[in-house]
Amino acid sequence: MKTWLRIVGSIAILVLFCSPCLAVSTSGLLSSYQVQSAPGQDNPETYSSPFPIAVPKGTTWTGTLSVTSTPTGANVSLDGVERGMTPISITGVSGGFHQLRVTLQGYGDYSTRVAIWPGKTVLVPVTLKAASAPTLVPTPLPTGITRTGTLSVTSTPAEAMVFLDGVERGITPLTISGVSAGLHQLRVTRQGYEEYSTTVRIWPGKTAIVPVTLKIRVINNDTIRKPNIYLYSDRDLTAHVRLAPEDAITVSEPTYQPGMGWKAEIRNGSLNGVGDFLFYEALVPSPGWQKEEGYIIRAAYREEDMASMLGEYGFNEKETREFIDYWAGCLTRGADYVFYPQETGAVDRVMQLHIIPEPDEVSRIWFSIEPLVSAPEPVTSPERIVRSGFHVVEWGGMIQDE
Repeated sequence: MKTWLRIVGSIAILVLFCSPCLAVSTSGLLSSYQVQSAPGQDNPETYSSPFPIAVPKGTTWTGTLSVTSTPTGANVSLDGVERGMTPISITGVSGGFHQLRVTLQGYGDYSTRVAIWPGKTVLVPVTLKAASAPTLVPTPLPTGITRTGTLSVTSTPAEAMVFLDGVERGITPLTISGVSAGLHQLRVTRQGYEEYSTTVRIWPGKTAIVPVTLKIRVINNDTIRKPNIYLYSDRDLTAHVRLAPEDAITVSEPTYQPGMGWKAEIRNGSLNGVGDFLFYEALVPSPGWQKEEGYIIRAAYREEDMASMLGEYGFNEKETREFIDYWAGCLTRGADYVFYPQETGAVDRVMQLHIIPEPDEVSRIWFSIEPLVSAPEPVTSPERIVRSGFHVVEWGGMIQDE
């Protein structure tokens, strides 16, 4: 009996496994659970799905990527290829994983990995963060190597204040030694001019040279009118005359050549031997002209009052006559004015005068001119013009009722 039962059981097992109707294809079973990868990938990666996904034959292998950003107008790159600016929809993106990068000047880069599903649209909203200023850290150096360098700063005009890493270090021209190697923040300021700021790298044992040209900051749109530069010498010579900043000059006679200036021939004691002058006008900042001491120029005695004022400084007869000829006709008829003198030091701060060879004496007197409202304090110590050797005299004016 037991032998008979064993024979029947063996036959049943053989029928079960050999029957075509009950056979199961191993490959078919696996394919129904196989995770599909993006075409063209040598090392396919699975989608981030909680279970395997079957992709039947004939299903599309591409999807769409839609990218928005705050702020808009950011550049979008997909797998290292620039695709356009936000907001953007990119169609025909192969199924699988892709590298997305979103960039905008002034903001930190955004980068992420996105999965594209065949026949689907993937939405990626991006909020960009404003970039913060980099923290400057001196470059580390091996032990035993010089760790400091030198910074040399010049400016046009000179006498500007220099700050290094927020600390005031002096006025230009300036050489700062013992500066730690690495990156540093340099700032140069001067009253009446726009601030200059930059990052400089200091190399160990080296000198970094930084020439700075400051731009005029126009506050009150002061126009210095009719400055006349007279050159005198007790010997014949050729002088090269330059002004700075040159871009402030609006008109000149003879024509001022930027980068070269004027070439002045002094013969028989004066310019061109006949007392000529160099003329220019310029737009200059208002650095806070002194308006405490001044001269009252009365309408009824305009020429007399001007002659008296100029006499206190020592202007000669020709200089005085040309000053009165110009300014008497510029003032409103019947109105009284105050002429506030601005002497050489104040004038040099807004318009530098460079002459080669260097003169023995330079006198520059400008006047800030305003209608008389209240009487100023009298001028107690006017700057006297010194006339010896090679000397230069300049006058000019700024009228404030224009």
